[in-house]
Amino acid sequence: MHITLTNPAVLAWLPLGWLLTAACWWIALRSQRSMRELYGERELVDAYTRRESQRQVVMQLAGWLAVVTLLMVAIAHPVTKDEPHSVAAGSVRVVAVLDVSKSMAAEDYRDTMPVENGDTQAALIGPHGSRLAMAKYAIEHQIMPAVRENKLGLVTFTREYWPQSPCTTDFISLKWVMDHWVGLGSAPGGGSDYVAGLRGAVDTIKHDHDAATLENVVILFCDGGWTEDRMGQAQVIDELAKLKVKLLVVGMGDTTPLQIPVYAPNGERTGWYQVHGETAKTALEDESLKDLAAKTGGQYVHMDPSTTLPINWVEHIAGSRVERGDLDLSRYPAMAALLLMTLICLRGLVRRPDVIPTAA
Repeated sequence: MHITLTNPAVLAWLPLGWLLTAACWWIALRSQRSMRELYGERELVDAYTRRESQRQVVMQLAGWLAVVTLLMVAIAHPVTKDEPHSVAAGSVRVVAVLDVSKSMAAEDYRDTMPVENGDTQAALIGPHGSRLAMAKYAIEHQIMPAVRENKLGLVTFTREYWPQSPCTTDFISLKWVMDHWVGLGSAPGGGSDYVAGLRGAVDTIKHDHDAATLENVVILFCDGGWTEDRMGQAQVIDELAKLKVKLLVVGMGDTTPLQIPVYAPNGERTGWYQVHGETAKTALEDESLKDLAAKTGGQYVHMDPSTTLPINWVEHIAGSRVERGDLDLSRYPAMAALLLMTLICLRGLVRRPDVIPTAA
């Protein structure tokens, strides 16, 4: 951990602080000894009270010097670099690609997705925690804060893609688009093909006329469905390589098959999604997503429904292009100084009882 001082010039006054502390300590020590002389006859005072040993006197001085040193260090304001909190402004262009096929309605995250409006998990009756809802929550509450002052675009897909928003820094409008336009089936075609979604991301990047120095990042939220069109996959991978796109594949859902709930307009669950008269189940197909990430030189991340630990989006998106805040460490030397000062002041409360001489 690399520690720096915000106000290092303060430590130049440290020798003067030590000198003043030693002077005050010496005056206090002389005053204490004078009071012992005035209290009574020296032999009787020494017989019934204990003088502080030379070792104790030296330790007391060392303690006060340490207190002054710690306080001066605290005033110098030591800091270290905090965890990455955002991508450097104006450095990346991110396109979020959302699978909006029927399987994304499975509620793998019902027990782990945060509840808004102050409701409790137990009080939830309507739809909550679907794969699509969790992906939108991650974009709005985690990715947007991480890439603030950078461009973000949005594409949805099923069998075909739909450009929901061009790359923009207007995240307020982008949130409105996600809340009102991005839902299940908000792309044409039916079914699911992430190759179509990546093709939409390529077109979105190409239609953005910002500086070519921006690093292109595509974040694919998907549970794995595609048409297995190998030629189409190879073509889109080639396009991503030409644009030097960094691909982050986010696997949504669990590998354990799960039913897809069906809700009425009033939020009441009416049953389960049926295919040919049987209840359909869906699971994360992560092997195809891992293969896609490997072929593009990208990364695969699983948004695990069993944990609430957030993904470190900043490092995944930007790598070294991150901004780190300063973590204030001044409270630690200040607290140590206060504790040491308390121990010095209370040193006389715990001591062995004086031995009173008995008459011969």
